[in-house]
Amino acid sequence: MRSLVSFLVLVLLAGCGSMKGCGGSASAPAATPASATSPSASGSKDSAASLEADFASKYLVIVHSSPMPGEGKDVIEKLGAAGLGSGVKRLSSTPFASLKPCLEVVVAGAFAEKEAAIALAGRLKQAGVKHYLKNAGALAQDRARREADCQRQLQAQAAVAARAGSPGEPRLMDLRGPQSFVLLSSEPKDTPGATLRQVGEDRGFWMATLREDPNGAFQKGATVDVYDRQGLLKSGCRVKGFASLNRGIPHFGYFQDAEPPKEPGCGGAWPVAELDCSLVETRAMQSDAIAFVLPGGAPAPRYFARSDSLPEPLRASQEAALRALPAFAKTRAEGESHAREQGLPLQESVEFRVFSAAGRQVVVGLAHFYTGEGNDVCGGPDFTATVSRVAVVVEGGQESLVAGEVKGESVQAVIDLEGDGRVELLTLDSGDSQGRTAIVREDGSPLAASYLANCDCGC
Repeated sequence: MRSLVSFLVLVLLAGCGSMKGCGGSASAPAATPASATSPSASGSKDSAASLEADFASKYLVIVHSSPMPGEGKDVIEKLGAAGLGSGVKRLSSTPFASLKPCLEVVVAGAFAEKEAAIALAGRLKQAGVKHYLKNAGALAQDRARREADCQRQLQAQAAVAARAGSPGEPRLMDLRGPQSFVLLSSEPKDTPGATLRQVGEDRGFWMATLREDPNGAFQKGATVDVYDRQGLLKSGCRVKGFASLNRGIPHFGYFQDAEPPKEPGCGGAWPVAELDCSLVETRAMQSDAIAFVLPGGAPAPRYFARSDSLPEPLRASQEAALRALPAFAKTRAEGESHAREQGLPLQESVEFRVFSAAGRQVVVGLAHFYTGEGNDVCGGPDFTATVSRVAVVVEGGQESLVAGEVKGESVQAVIDLEGDGRVELLTLDSGDSQGRTAIVREDGSPLAASYLANCDCGC
């Protein structure tokens, strides 16, 4: 798998506006039928837009989806061998309202009528090709935002990847039952000679043993202390070895196949350090937990106390600032337009979360807009959107906005990691199918980041 830094270069050269799938449609490999070839350079932009319009609101028969473009060659070859490859296309999911953004999907066929899609699905099943059906939905009205989100995700991960490895930096964790792993990078990373093998009967657990930390930051026997959003979880854990751990959520069909898998169903291999301590009986096993490590014996971070009430007149000034954001008016107008089309009222609410310590407050303002129940995960008609503002307020009322593109709803905890009076934010984007987690400084720079590739259809 190519490195994130090299991939970023390719993305920028290509003018791609998406981290894991370009804004335009990419072609299938040369081995696929001529109908899957990419548009010419001279008309690529217009051709890509036309291609996307052709697929909008169609029933797609998807045979592969991945956060990394270019994957799925095996299934494309299998389609060709079965005589089912004439309609193959690679598409970015980002332009389509009912598809998860930031993915590349390999489509075996697209149809205006669901019955025709089901017919192709039956032929694929007979040929032993895994697939699922999904209506692409209309072209997303918020496409620019979706593409910008994907690009920001890419840039944030590239920034973390570019940082020199150091055992003094915080590291996020991946927990597999009683086994505890420390992520040694912010992206999948090739490790020559490391062959992934399935661990036990768990098809979602693949790893390979490494002799050493490929970044050279940790040694066997090094100690770390484990923290979460509330404080210390366990101290004195020791590094007992290193591994390459595959991280990804396969399509559900991968687990239902009677034939044993020969390789992971999704994701890429991340270098990790395995610890000698289990976190099974701790808060770290909760589904929304954020676990990270610091060097053993290092000073503990200062945790900011959370409250969901904001006293006046601070609340009034913060709400006025939130409502003054251009995004607030824009999102409200989009919601009102959608609500009129659906014959539903637009619901609106404002809430605040405040994190306080040592005369400083981090105020997270959240404005929610929605119609119905806001259940649009699988392409439903409801509208749901959030506008946020994150500010650091000091004694006397002076404030500064947290830099970067930190979503307010993702802020789970606030700490002072280094005792320097500046804050770090622990973030978990629960609305993102990749489960993006990060530790971010108030200047917007990420200290650590991770994501979990998700190749499932979600419906």
